[in-house]
Amino acid sequence: MQKINEHTDLLKNKIDSIFKYAAQEKITEKPTDIHNLITEIISLFSYEIKHHKISLILNFQRNAPNFHIDRFQIRHVLFRLLKQCIHTVEKNKLHRAKLEIQTYMDKNTMRILIKSNFLINEEDFENELTYCHTFLDKDSGVLLAELFPHSICFQLKAFQQR
Repeated sequence: MQKINEHTDLLKNKIDSIFKYAAQEKITEKPTDIHNLITEIISLFSYEIKHHKISLILNFQRNAPNFHIDRFQIRHVLFRLLKQCIHTVEKNKLHRAKLEIQTYMDKNTMRILIKSNFLINEEDFENELTYCHTFLDKDSGVLLAELFPHSICFQLKAFQQR
């Protein structure tokens, strides 16, 4: 377990250093396959997902267009949200945890929904939202969250950049 935490911290530090670099130079937005980006982030947590027996449901929109987005911002926010969800499962020793990731896209907006069947500690939840909001500029996207009696839903909206 300690090794997992060390590797997660190492990945977080690498991503943080990428953001420091990105803040110094304007990175050109390129067409991005959102589903590949999500799959890439999920693969970073594949061991934890299997180890904690988290049921992961991917519900991607078919024939989704590539989007001109700030990949670094979106990647970092997705990483942080999934990390928080997995940390909650681990910390609370939850059984039958489920995460569903959905995508919806139209011409100018992309939405990624992350739904869970468990709650996140309120303080952790607020801290994570605040942290993630610092990485999204208003032109790139917004992060919303809804709390339900026994679940949570994060909604990340990204706007086409051209």
